[in-house]
Amino acid sequence: MSVKLVILGLLMEGNKHPYEIQQTINERQMKHYIKLASGSLYYAFDTLEKDQLVKVVDVIRETNRPEKTVYSITDAGKEEFERLYFEQLLKKEHMHRPVYAALSFTSYVDQKKWLLL
Repeated sequence: MSVKLVILGLLMEGNKHPYEIQQTINERQMKHYIKLASGSLYYAFDTLEKDQLVKVVDVIRETNRPEKTVYSITDAGKEEFERLYFEQLLKKEHMHRPVYAALSFTSYVDQKKWLLL
C-alpha cells in the first residue's frame, strides 16, 4: 500500500503532525500491510508538501521538545487521495494470506465474544 495514500487518508480525518501519523499507524496495526520507516515518513511529507498535496497549518513549540509541524490536506491532496484509493482498489494482485479469506466472513461472527483478544 502506498505511503502517500496512508498519509493523505489519515489527514482526511483531520490535521496531524508526522509523529501523530506514525502513532496512528501503530495503533491501527497498519504496519502489517505497509512498509514505513520513520525517516521515510518525514521524506514523504516533504514530497507531499512540495507537490502541494499537504500544507503546514501550525508549528507546535514546547519547552525541551522538538517542534511538531502540523499538516492539513489540500484540495489537490484530496483529489490525489481519491486517485490513489481507486488505483489501490483496482490493482490486480494475488494476496495469499488466510486473513483475507477470514475477513470476508466477519459479518457472521459474534464480535462481542472476541473483543477481548
